[in-house]
Amino acid sequence: MNGVFYGIAIALLALVAFTAVRTQLALFRARSTTAAAARDPLDLYEAAYLAGGPRRVVNTALVSLVSQGGVRVSSEGVVTPVQGFRPRKRTPVERAVHKHVKSAPGGRTTAQVRHSTVDDHTMRRLTTPLWRHGFLMSPADRARARRRTSRLIVFAALAAIMAAVSPFLGGPLGAIMIAAAAVVVGVACFLWLRRAMADPVTKAGRAALARVDVRDLADGSWSSPDDVKLVALHGLTKLPDRQLADTLRRDTRVTTGRSAACCAPGHCGSYGSSYVPVYDGGSYGGGSSEGGFFGGLFDFGGSHGGGYDGGGGGYLSLILT
Repeated sequence: MNGVFYGIAIALLALVAFTAVRTQLALFRARSTTAAAARDPLDLYEAAYLAGGPRRVVNTALVSLVSQGGVRVSSEGVVTPVQGFRPRKRTPVERAVHKHVKSAPGGRTTAQVRHSTVDDHTMRRLTTPLWRHGFLMSPADRARARRRTSRLIVFAALAAIMAAVSPFLGGPLGAIMIAAAAVVVGVACFLWLRRAMADPVTKAGRAALARVDVRDLADGSWSSPDDVKLVALHGLTKLPDRQLADTLRRDTRVTTGRSAACCAPGHCGSYGSSYVPVYDGGSYGGGSSEGGFFGGLFDFGGSHGGGYDGGGGGYLSLILT
């Protein structure tokens, strides 16, 4: 009987270790992607996305619109449109931000503007060329990694159940300790890997971003003011207008009904729901806010349709996928 307890405990610990190591290796390979083909240099908002995710993109657009006189931002963080202003057609992100500002009488808070713009199809059009050229991890790789890391919670939960019931069934102390170790390792690896997956930028993406230098953009490829370029590459900390920077940073919550959704860095500020190219039969999420689990049995907030490798194959194939 003791052998059964030991076998189950060791098997759960082995599954945790196998899943964690395989996921980490897959992430390493995905981040080592080289550029798929030669392409034009990054534009302003592509660089902003690679440098800081969708929050950086929206902040860049807001600063640009303020500099053009298209919107005003109050000290309370309310963004209102300027009558008669029309954003440039060649900057779809700015057009999307301006559209969402105008859509609400009396303006919107900066947090509301971020949330509505992150979910806009314009953000999806911005990110699709980036992952297709290898600057971001592919949606399939990220969805697969999320499914694998989510299984760590299942294995940890099974190990916790075993550790809890074993004393009542006469299980040996050694098996209980091994099961407890599987719980700790499983939860720790889950948190560590989810944090590692929060940044989808690949080696090629970082190299492309490193080639961008505000001082060398005298060729007119970026026609925006230097302040806007600094925000795109380095964030609000580099914005000379400290009052505007503090206002955009301070307004971090948007109230919807009885609840308040956070728009602080790491939420709509990370590589979130905007990184969701849609395919026939499913879509894939990005950033820390999505990730399917066993085809949606337990969904921690993200990918739908099960991913490229979703579908049949049974429980064992799900574990080893």
